[in-house]
Amino acid sequence: MCGRFSLAPEPGQLEEMLGVAPPPLEARYNVHPDADILAVRRRPDGRRSAGFVRWGLIPPWGRDPADKGRQINARSETFLDKPTFKETGLRYRCLIPATGFFEWQKGKDGSQPFRIARKDERPLLFAGLFRPTRGEDGEVFVTAAILTRDAWPALRPIHHRMPVMLKDEAAARWLEPHLDADAIKAALDPLSEDDLTAYPVSRRVNSPAHEGRGLIEPLDGAAADGATPAPLR
Repeated sequence: MCGRFSLAPEPGQLEEMLGVAPPPLEARYNVHPDADILAVRRRPDGRRSAGFVRWGLIPPWGRDPADKGRQINARSETFLDKPTFKETGLRYRCLIPATGFFEWQKGKDGSQPFRIARKDERPLLFAGLFRPTRGEDGEVFVTAAILTRDAWPALRPIHHRMPVMLKDEAAARWLEPHLDADAIKAALDPLSEDDLTAYPVSRRVNSPAHEGRGLIEPLDGAAADGATPAPLR
């Protein structure tokens, strides 16, 4: 799954990758569910737009932003078969940029967080779903979920699932309108594990109350507290 990530790009980096200027961003190193996250969508006129959405997708029958059925992740293998996601997947697809994400490896002394990111530190582009919803008060709000898939073999010692991280060319296809189910699935072309790195980080990231660049700094071997080093390093 993907339940925590960071977004702290270099100036101009996202605009270059996404083809659209994002709104002003504050570096965030511990983005958590129910937070506002950046999403890139394709507008009806074909142009891209970038703006903030709430992380936690409301189902099609929902009207309440606090709906208990909201989902932060959707399985890429089955989302087009599920009532919660099918209509959304066919109509409302987005890219969710991140500069890294966190997964937890279970150990005898508790769970050790690892940061996974691109080796070149360019942003990752998660395949996402978004949905605009008109609430009971008449206001429209937008929520989103991140697609996940089986983890690459090198990441499985940390966690068995990972977000779908799209190649640049696949990211463009993912935003194309009017794709059928087969074309949508074909657009889910992920980065190779050779593009990624993973290393243990401070357990301070366990709490969404903590923020700051220190959360993505690697621990030394002793501080990892027995965690199995990821072979991606």
